[in-house]
Amino acid sequence: TTPQQESPTCRAPWKGPSAVPVAPAALHVSLSANAARGKRACLSRIMVLTRVTSALVLLALSLASVLVVSTGQKKSKEKSRMSAPFWLQDAADMSCLRPEGFGACDIDALWILAPRGKRFGSSLVSFLEGDPKTSCLERVGGGKESATRPASCNKAGAKRWDLLHGGEGSIYYVTEGEGKKTHCLVRGSSKDPARNLVSTMECRKGASPLLRVPTQVNSEGFLLQTIDGKCFDGESFRTCSEYDRSQLFGIGLQFSGGEATRSLFHFRNPEACVNRSGKKVVNGDCKSKSAMDWSLEDGMLMHAKNKYCLVRLRDDTAEMRPCKDNVYEYLDIASPKQSQAAAAA
Repeated sequence: TTPQQESPTCRAPWKGPSAVPVAPAALHVSLSANAARGKRACLSRIMVLTRVTSALVLLALSLASVLVVSTGQKKSKEKSRMSAPFWLQDAADMSCLRPEGFGACDIDALWILAPRGKRFGSSLVSFLEGDPKTSCLERVGGGKESATRPASCNKAGAKRWDLLHGGEGSIYYVTEGEGKKTHCLVRGSSKDPARNLVSTMECRKGASPLLRVPTQVNSEGFLLQTIDGKCFDGESFRTCSEYDRSQLFGIGLQFSGGEATRSLFHFRNPEACVNRSGKKVVNGDCKSKSAMDWSLEDGMLMHAKNKYCLVRLRDDTAEMRPCKDNVYEYLDIASPKQSQAAAAA
């Protein structure tokens, strides 16, 4: 099963751009200047919209499926919930927010809202992006309207993101900043007619409501599955089994030196993580330095800022080699139940 099949892929006819090209016509909201009384006050006016589009929202929710993944050990129920990977989906055409703009709803479109303490607030982190230079969504520059881009989590515009509930269902508004300087994320730009662009503007002038489609965190874990139905267990490849403790993984996220870094821990034994030691890949202590800095992109399980890739040998053992060698084993994220169903088919 591919991530594209797992994620919300249903489609609806495109509604076309609005007169002010900052969001689809059915979802764009314009708020009067008198309504701007702080972030939550201005956004409360948007609730009228959710009633108008409730039928579309419910349809999208009924069709959307989710991918089973995990973000690691809980520090609190609230932090665990908000750190769960999720898609941010536009109900107008079922496309998802990605680091570079709106597009396909796959694993590259998964986000984590990661709390960073009172000093830095929260960052909107790309779930499996291994390059620290493009791990977080950044609001670029000031002014009444700003562009966004994937950037380092150390950037000033990457540290004050939030999700505000729209009051009904799974509608949320993505914001950046605090107080009167708060901007809301919108689809499109008044400076460019391309519909899949992402920008921000003062919340009193507009906001794009998005569906927050969560994953089932801390319930099952996930498998790293090959094309021929084998699963990675941290050291080798074996027949996939939801009952094999060593094959179920979760993703742990933490900040090191201001940058987001990820560990690949065993779901049923959270103290054990995948480690790299030269060419060897082994199961070891999650506190080890070599347990951090993992990523998964385009089927490649990578380590050390995407420098080394997981390789499968003829005897189904695993080792790490430079990604430039281009001999990596393609891996797909799969839920245990879907893997078993595929094997039985």
